Amino acid sequence: MGTNNIVIILIRCIVVAIYLLWLIRYNKAKRMDETLAFSFDTRSWIEIAAVIIGNLCLMFIPVTQANVGLMLVLGYAMLVISFLHLRRFVIVGKKVVFLLEHPFDVKSLSNLKYQKGVMHISIKGQSFKVRYPIGNKEKIEERLSGKYFRKSR
Repeated sequence: MGTNNIVIILIRCIVVAIYLLWLIRYNKAKRMDETLAFSFDTRSWIEIAAVIIGNLCLMFIPVTQANVGLMLVLGYAMLVISFLHLRRFVIVGKKVVFLLEHPFDVKSLSNLKYQKGVMHISIKGQSFKVRYPIGNKEKIEERLSGKYFRKSR
């Protein structure tokens, strides 16, 4: 077993660990607010499907001497893509927003706006931005326009 094969196995394990850590954080947020629910638009579904297909190819294509270089490149690419993909999920509940892999209280949010595919939001005075958030834009705006949402002054 060569060094490249070992690196590919490590990349596969790290990708699985990234998804497990995200799932643990999501379950923590789900315990804080049972109303958290996934809601995606068409663009989000297409992106989710593409990332899942890429990760399944990484996991289940056998590594041979002929394709070890391709698998190494695919592994590095899917490692970066999976990490960045999971950070862009925006899931909204009644009390909690799951954003950037962390749960935030809806009462601490302010100044939500979309500009050219970028969602800008302030959390306790600290501004954050998420490029092309994975979620339904209309649902996010609808949920965050309630009585706890404070518009910019």
